[in-house]
Amino acid sequence: MKLAYPITILLFIFFVFNTLYQHFSPKSAKSNRIACHQEVTTFERLYEPNKLQKVKQLLDSQDFKLNMNIAKSHYMPTRIDSYLSIKQLKQMLEKTFGVSKGKKLLVNVLLYENDKKDPKKKSPKAKLYEGYVQINFVIDQKRIYSIQIDYKDKMGEDIAKRIDCAFKSLDTL
Repeated sequence: MKLAYPITILLFIFFVFNTLYQHFSPKSAKSNRIACHQEVTTFERLYEPNKLQKVKQLLDSQDFKLNMNIAKSHYMPTRIDSYLSIKQLKQMLEKTFGVSKGKKLLVNVLLYENDKKDPKKKSPKAKLYEGYVQINFVIDQKRIYSIQIDYKDKMGEDIAKRIDCAFKSLDTL
């Protein structure tokens, strides 16, 4: 009986510190919510949850504009030109998202080629992927949702699959 009071206080202190730690510790943007996230490294972030339904409506009505860019490697010879062009990237995006017919939603797409000879890349993990696809959904110059998904195939064969995964990610929020 004499120990009940100190044990209760210790449990209460532990509970308070654990709650504070969970609240203030930074949460990773790394995601594995759906099956395709588990195949490669995926990061996602929802910036404006209250505008998520608007993004989905604008995509459904095809009231969006595609803005595409390919970032090529600088320190090593680029290979991305040998297997993908902006036109082919646009075709992949249109197959998944549909043909854009408006401009209320801006869909910014960056296809990044991993520069494995970049001297800033210190860890071997940074050289395991071939690149990534980053897609940002923007309304009125405000980013609503962002996703970044690695692709691993040396010839970019899995890029279309990663674009599909980005769409599924948005759709399942």
